Amino acid sequence: MATIDDHIYSRLVNYAGLLALVGTRIAPGMLNQGDALPAVTFRKISGPRQHQMGSDPGLVDARYEVNCWGDAEDNADGFGDIAAVGAQVVAALSRYGGTIDSVVVDHIFFDDEEDIYEPSTKTWRRILDFMVHYRE
Repeated sequence: MATIDDHIYSRLVNYAGLLALVGTRIAPGMLNQGDALPAVTFRKISGPRQHQMGSDPGLVDARYEVNCWGDAEDNADGFGDIAAVGAQVVAALSRYGGTIDSVVVDHIFFDDEEDIYEPSTKTWRRILDFMVHYRE
């Protein structure tokens, strides 16, 4: 049975603009040390369910964090990869709705973003937050 993570992964890996930048370097969870960049990771931050008296409608209002990773040593300003990749992630997910396998996404809203430099790994990361409204 497909999950919401499977649905988001499928949407990202099948989005041509993002695929051109990161190839198949899209994964749930975290990066492994030494993974090639640029890359994208994502994870669910929260997933509260809606409730009604007498029954649960199966509606979830989840928050997802999508991380766009870029190598600061490959870009003079350190923002080249994360800016381009981030724009494609937003284009792929913002205002998206659809069904993949049995997972129905009603709507995805782009909510927030933040850029962080990680000196220990010399990487830049753009953190994108999305609200994902879907049906279980």
